[in-house]
Amino acid sequence: MAILRYAVLQVGREWRVVCARRRMGHFATRTQAVEAGARLAREAVQSGHEVEFLVQDRTGFLVSQSFMPRRGPCAAEANAPFPAKAQAASAVYGQTAP
Repeated sequence: MAILRYAVLQVGREWRVVCARRRMGHFATRTQAVEAGARLAREAVQSGHEVEFLVQDRTGFLVSQSFMPRRGPCAAEANAPFPAKAQAASAVYGQTAP
C-alpha cells in the first residue's frame, strides 16, 4: 500500500490541508489546519495506511511531524522528534511558498 502524505500549506492568507493533490480544507489559522490534518492522518492510520504528515514551516519548507508511534527495530529512532529532509512546498505539491 502506498504512503499517504498529508501536508499543511499556507496559500496566500489561508492554510490548506492537501493529500494526493486534493484539497481537504481551507483554514484561517495554521493551528486549525494542523489539527484537521492530524485528524485525517490518524483516521488513515486506523484504516491501515502508512502516513507521512508534513507541515510547512515559516521559511516555506515542509517538515515531517511525527505524532504516531511506529513499530519495528528502529522505533525509538523513528519516534524521536526530528525534522525530516526538508523539501520546498513547490517541489512536493506544486504550491508556492509564502
